[in-house]
Amino acid sequence: MTAHRERFNIPVIGVGNLVMGGSGKTPMAIFLAKLSERPAVVLRGYGRQSRGMVVVSRWGAIESDVVMAGDEAMEIALALPHALVIVSEDRPQAIREAERLGARVVILDDGFGQVGIEKCEILMEGEASPPNHRCIPAGPWRESPDTRAYADVILQEGRDFWRIVTLPEDLSGMLFVSAISKPERLERWLPSTLARRYFPDHYTFCREELIKAMQQVGATRLLVTGKDAVKVASLGLPYETIKLTLKVRDEIIPKLKAAIQGNDATITIV
Repeated sequence: MTAHRERFNIPVIGVGNLVMGGSGKTPMAIFLAKLSERPAVVLRGYGRQSRGMVVVSRWGAIESDVVMAGDEAMEIALALPHALVIVSEDRPQAIREAERLGARVVILDDGFGQVGIEKCEILMEGEASPPNHRCIPAGPWRESPDTRAYADVILQEGRDFWRIVTLPEDLSGMLFVSAISKPERLERWLPSTLARRYFPDHYTFCREELIKAMQQVGATRLLVTGKDAVKVASLGLPYETIKLTLKVRDEIIPKLKAAIQGNDATITIV
């Protein structure tokens, strides 16, 4: 990708995709961190109202709020009490800070495009092929499909990993609201009778807006994803959370562990 790539003293793993949104990057970053000792997760922090580097959580101690951290970073921090979570536009700076704070591995959420960093490249792909091979705005690709050749690991949904979706037992009186990328991907798990309202990715919820949406369908409770819950929690409205996790093919897990340990010889999975 580039002639010069900065190398660090600890393993760095980039998790990303080439098609816009909804590929399972964040659940995979969480999955990898749970396989690790003293992991750091570094991400840009889309939608946050801050700039520069922010330490969101330090080995279980939350040091920021969702406004300054962004919804994805806060979701990761709450899911990983044994981890360090940092948001920064400057990923190398954040990696160096993670190393200084004692991390033994760094996982870059949405890190495939960070071409100046020496790392193991994990590329997430959906079940369906994109409708065309054009880049944004003419098509869904963030960059040329040819860059797949730079991936060390290509994980395809339905072949290498599966989404596990757990709903509350009682969905009566609920309105499903979501501000994730491609919320329609959850439709297969939702009953047709469940009312829903979708917002743009990273949308900041307003209490009055949600109350009005609930009143319109006669709902008394909200149903949200983990990414949405970190923003809804402060609004004082009753809600329950959909649990979203990944199941990864058993044969792949030892190779992912090898990548976490920096063993370059055993990580190629395509």
